[in-house]
Amino acid sequence: MSRPASLLDLLIVFGRISATAFGGSSIPMMRRAVVHEREWLTEHEFLEIYSLAQVCPGGVPITIAILVGKRLAGVPGFFVALVAETLPGFVVLLILAILSLDPHMTVLRAALRGASAAALGAMVANTIQMTWPFRTKLVDVAVIVLVAAAVIVFHLTLWYVLLLFLPLTFFMLRAVRAV
Repeated sequence: MSRPASLLDLLIVFGRISATAFGGSSIPMMRRAVVHEREWLTEHEFLEIYSLAQVCPGGVPITIAILVGKRLAGVPGFFVALVAETLPGFVVLLILAILSLDPHMTVLRAALRGASAAALGAMVANTIQMTWPFRTKLVDVAVIVLVAAAVIVFHLTLWYVLLLFLPLTFFMLRAVRAV
């Protein structure tokens, strides 16, 4: 059962994430905040929202925030989550842009490289955690490995991955069910 969330709660959680996240690291931070810390959503509910956000236009973290806000607090929650997820990050980005105008700001460049490495690590850890429940069947593991290889080794784009793996996945699941 989900816990209730006030508009102030949404503002604080998504505002903090927006102000402190770098790159894709906001998605694991959101998952930890709404599923594990606040218990607003179950893991399954978060995965549904995450899946929907990936196919919607726009930034995935912003879409996750507005979908969570809408689910927890209706239309006002939608708007509070939208503002909280965009405004603090925009202010931080604006400050970093102003600071980066100084060509001698090597500390800033080093910090941003370190932050991007941390964001990548957070995304990899989040991916492992979110796919863990699906590793019980050999077919699921095979699909995960094949998709990862297609993206990492062969650099396939999303459209090629979808065109290749959707029919393949349906075929594999049908073959497993027939056995």
